[in-house]
Amino acid sequence: MFAGMIVIIVMRTRHQDVRWRRAAVVGAIGIVLTLCAQLNSLPLAEFGYPTTDSYPSFLSRQLFKTVLAALGAGAFLFVVMAGSEPLYRETFRDQISLGNLFRPQGLRTKRFFKGAILGITLTAVFIAYQDRFLHRGVAPGRLGADRSPIRRGAQHALPLGLCAHRRVFSGGV
Repeated sequence: MFAGMIVIIVMRTRHQDVRWRRAAVVGAIGIVLTLCAQLNSLPLAEFGYPTTDSYPSFLSRQLFKTVLAALGAGAFLFVVMAGSEPLYRETFRDQISLGNLFRPQGLRTKRFFKGAILGITLTAVFIAYQDRFLHRGVAPGRLGADRSPIRRGAQHALPLGLCAHRRVFSGGV
């Protein structure tokens, strides 16, 4: 898929159909968000700190991995945006362009309004789910995920399905 996107970019560049600034903005946003997410998970990486190494070398290695992951995510998003946006504009001519979606005329469209309402609704549903089933437990006295004997680090590594499986077969339901 990635090679196909590069071929499309080369073909579309000949026709001067690629919007580089828009792709660069999406890539830069991807770099910033990935960098923040990776820096946020730095305390979890400290659990795997090998004490045979010095702490500054461990920290510099983690920061190098963080920057490398952020640059990789940004480059991937840059290529995907540069290759797919011209095809989107060609295929869906009657739809609003992705770049124009966040301009004042795009913010007033019915499509943006429906998407914003759906996003806000799904956010509220997700927060209610987290509060009801994970933080409070399903009933008084039951064990919620934040009061589980599995503490930080391992708790985030287990998929939700395994946590539910453990809860059902340990008599927690």
